[in-house]
Amino acid sequence: MKLFLITGAGQGLGRQLARDFDQEEVHLLLFGRTFEKLAKTRSEISHAMVDIIDVDLVQYEEVLQKLDRFDFSIYEEVVLINNAATWTGGVSIKEITPQTMREAFDLNFMSAFNITKATLELSSPNTKIKILNIGATASKRGGANMAAFAIPKASLRIFTECLPRELGREKVHACHVIVDGLLNNERTRSISSNLMDHEFIQQESLSSTLRHLINQNESCWTLELDVRPYCEKF
Repeated sequence: MKLFLITGAGQGLGRQLARDFDQEEVHLLLFGRTFEKLAKTRSEISHAMVDIIDVDLVQYEEVLQKLDRFDFSIYEEVVLINNAATWTGGVSIKEITPQTMREAFDLNFMSAFNITKATLELSSPNTKIKILNIGATASKRGGANMAAFAIPKASLRIFTECLPRELGREKVHACHVIVDGLLNNERTRSISSNLMDHEFIQQESLSSTLRHLINQNESCWTLELDVRPYCEKF
């Protein structure tokens, strides 16, 4: 049996991933901050085992406590998809306070770090662990009013590189997926009503790409992938 942990599973890409991994011999752990949204995702699952966990991923001890009730030793493979993120940009460096930056790090780095650390701690030494960290173009280059978003995202990118280089021999593999464009969902459409369908990244297509990554053989694993709609201007 395989275990899939998906953060941000109450909406958007996380919900799409949950639907696409709905199959026999799969156990889904769906994470989010709103129980009602997670319950809606769960209602769409018909084949996989599923548990929903409404938790603040910034609180490591809370995350560990929630996960500790599951026996990780029974799974032959554990897949963690760190999809949860929050837009924290749009503030100039002069206006960013230390508190604002700490909150940005909590939301866009520490949440992924915490659940990754808990997963590694609880998994059996013989279990294959695959980690996909969903990143952003801002992780590779800064920009005006982007510091509070780009810096935590850059930290996530470097963390992803550290994981297989340190733990690869322990069957831990990781990939940083840069989403270079807007996903096609209700929220992005509401703020980008002038864009056509082909200018968005379709959630179904991105989910398909992530499934391909997960199924890669560890002897030829992708460390970083940059995805974008074909009409994206380079």
